[in-house]
Amino acid sequence: MLVLAVSAALLLPKCAPAPALTQLNSCKAYDNACAGSAGYGGKLLQVPTVDAAVHGFMTSKEFIQRHVKGSVPLLIKNASHFFLKSPDLFTDDQLLQSDYAADLIDTTSSGREVSNREHNKHPDDPLIPLHQLFEGEQRTVFFQAWKVEERKARGAREFDSFSHEPVLGAQEDHLSRPRDGNAPDGDQSFDVSAYAFQHVKRNHGLFHHEGSFNFIMANEGGVLPHSHQAVMNILTQGAKRWTLVAPTAYASHDDQVAFEDWKDTGVGTKYLSSQWYSDKAAEIESRPHYDFVQEKGDAVFFPDGYTHATVDLCTPTIVFIQKGEFHHYGHGHKKGLRHRHDGQ
Repeated sequence: MLVLAVSAALLLPKCAPAPALTQLNSCKAYDNACAGSAGYGGKLLQVPTVDAAVHGFMTSKEFIQRHVKGSVPLLIKNASHFFLKSPDLFTDDQLLQSDYAADLIDTTSSGREVSNREHNKHPDDPLIPLHQLFEGEQRTVFFQAWKVEERKARGAREFDSFSHEPVLGAQEDHLSRPRDGNAPDGDQSFDVSAYAFQHVKRNHGLFHHEGSFNFIMANEGGVLPHSHQAVMNILTQGAKRWTLVAPTAYASHDDQVAFEDWKDTGVGTKYLSSQWYSDKAAEIESRPHYDFVQEKGDAVFFPDGYTHATVDLCTPTIVFIQKGEFHHYGHGHKKGLRHRHDGQ
């Protein structure tokens, strides 16, 4: 009996979700045998981890100094309620019951989810109702990136989540719809993204964000390696494997570009991240890298310039992304969460 159990364990793909993980995330298992030969070995670094369920888990100053300016990634457990209003509304079951279930959206099946940005759309792109994304049995990704416009709210007051003191210069933020776009007639992708953005908190006390907001819903998702500005990624459904490589781990910028392999897998590619994990196993392990799992409710921060790749361990996945610049909360006002000891 023991021999059979060991043999069965050896046959399991290394990235297949454990039954408990599948149950926790309320999603069907997506067994794609990702990284069957890569595993989690080689020059593996441990990602710093904190728990947002612990009161005062990190101050704004700590976050900015250690992770933004210090260029160190961070995994924040149990973070969705800290960063979002009503994150439980953003599961496939809840979205299928929402007023947006029949909205027509632009999707992609490309291995590079960046291909679904507004300026890459085409008037002839087919549109599907939102509910169809969750019903398919093949890769379908809704990825929308929008600029966040900030404006002072006259007479408005924003309050710190912990001290309940007012923060000066409260903002009424909104998403900016591009004036010149290639979206097909009837595309309601902006409306879906704006609905999600309404649930992003600005008074959590950890940072002030400037840049863009991305909303992702994916069936059999995951993204090929690429790099850009810093990101806070908040997962409300599913489970994802992450691989991060710091820009300092490369001999040169050309070395990083070659590792990310845009030459062979540009916008529109059908090559998937699950294949990349297997094909690049030896090279992943040869570089100092972070490799970890993000579960439902977790947030991942990675700094400017980090190569990042993901593959979904459970599907569907639903993700809120803040991309751009991260500043001290309150821009110099004495704010932030109480100090905590994180065991690092």
